[in-house]
Amino acid sequence: MALPDFAVVILAAGKGTRLKSSLAKVLHRAGGRTLVEHVVRACQRLKPRAMIAVVGHQADDVSSILKPLGVQIILQEPQRGTGHAMLVARRALGSRVKYAMVLPGDAPLVRSETLAELARLHQQHAAAATILSAELAQPAGYGRIVRRQDGNVEAIVEDAALTDDQRSINEINSSIYAFTLMRIASFISLTPSAFSAQGEAPCKLSLPRMLTKSSVAIREPIWPVWIWPFAGANAPN
Repeated sequence: MALPDFAVVILAAGKGTRLKSSLAKVLHRAGGRTLVEHVVRACQRLKPRAMIAVVGHQADDVSSILKPLGVQIILQEPQRGTGHAMLVARRALGSRVKYAMVLPGDAPLVRSETLAELARLHQQHAAAATILSAELAQPAGYGRIVRRQDGNVEAIVEDAALTDDQRSINEINSSIYAFTLMRIASFISLTPSAFSAQGEAPCKLSLPRMLTKSSVAIREPIWPVWIWPFAGANAPN
């Protein structure tokens, strides 16, 4: 498989706060490798045009793992969440590619086949953005996909912000996306008012704006996940 029109953007700037560890979360190890190495190896099989890692916390240590694997390093300073990391990566990519696949650096079980199908469906449906989601029997701890009555996505809500009714939703956000870069520029050009109280601009704050301008959501099963391309009819072609 080869994805010459895609860049892979690996988000590897975060801390290990939820792991109660002083070590950057992507540097924790599983199966003899760091978490981020597993992610890189899954993405290498896709043969993308470029592979970028956005680093921040313990940047030197993370970079020392990734540079030998051929990954371009982009420093996010200060760390202002996922949305800001995407801004940093977008500037680095320039006009080299049409599409970006964005995924967290702490997803060691992600499969190359799933990512390849995500890319295929994103292109097939001429989507502005495509979300990879999954349905779990025990979704606690994950952000949820909230849908309108017509089935289209209304919002992505973090676990801590869920209402009592929303907690019964079992479809979770994987934090893995595909974007058509020319069509998302206006959605990731953030102003200071877009930042949260914690000083972050997470991708979740930008995606709802894209979804309200989307005309179609197509559910494609790829066990055990679902892929949702959003055509973004009102976005520029």
